[in-house]
Amino acid sequence: MSRRRSETSWASRVLPDIWNRFSIDGPRFTAIAAKYLRRLIGARELIYDEVRYCLWLVGAAPGDIRTSPVLAERVAAVRAFRENSTKAKTKEDANRPSEFQEVRQPDVDYLAVPLHTSEDRDYVPIARFTRDVITNNAVSTVGDPSLTTFGLLQSRIFNVWSKAVSGRIKSDPRISGGITYNNFPFRTPNSKGRETIEKTADLTITTLWCRERVRHRRYLQHGVNDASSLGPSSSVCCVALRRESSGGPPGRTVAGSRSSPIH
Repeated sequence: MSRRRSETSWASRVLPDIWNRFSIDGPRFTAIAAKYLRRLIGARELIYDEVRYCLWLVGAAPGDIRTSPVLAERVAAVRAFRENSTKAKTKEDANRPSEFQEVRQPDVDYLAVPLHTSEDRDYVPIARFTRDVITNNAVSTVGDPSLTTFGLLQSRIFNVWSKAVSGRIKSDPRISGGITYNNFPFRTPNSKGRETIEKTADLTITTLWCRERVRHRRYLQHGVNDASSLGPSSSVCCVALRRESSGGPPGRTVAGSRSSPIH
């Protein structure tokens, strides 16, 4: 199978609604548009394990946008929407309609942290993503996908801290980089503590990866986009992290021990 046919076939499977819309007069969703498809992660997608995609056109060749009917129509629609806005900045950004208004995409792999999470949760839903997964403004990112940082942020301690110091939307914590993350007293564990944290964090990631594979397969085969029946969530694995980590002595608090700021 040629690369072009393979890419268009993939697009028709992961985005059947878009494919059907633009296939009335033939397969208009060509490989040109398909190569700019990226998975999009916001707070809702992260927390509820929903699937969403976007067209990421940062650095896209102008010729590709002109050639692809899909890209040309989307870019034209964004330009018209921004030109009709009452906000001066939005009107100004109509001059670059192929890009998000605010491009905050990390150039490294990262941890995604929702800006808002329910006060009823025992753990903050956090996940690791590769740099090609696009984020929107409903999540913050930490450019350090190490198991140690992931494990600490998925701990009950971080959630208790977040509820104590974060701002609020209604009664739910609003997690910010300046107040919540940057002031969190990160601890430097000893070798045994680090091993325990990383082992349990790896278990969490493995569980989430298995759930993602099952969910993705169901989505491609049956159009099912519901993770509610896929077994235990990350919270179950985080219970193990809390239990195992409590067995060793706490490390000392070191200012600046985090390896990357939150954005």
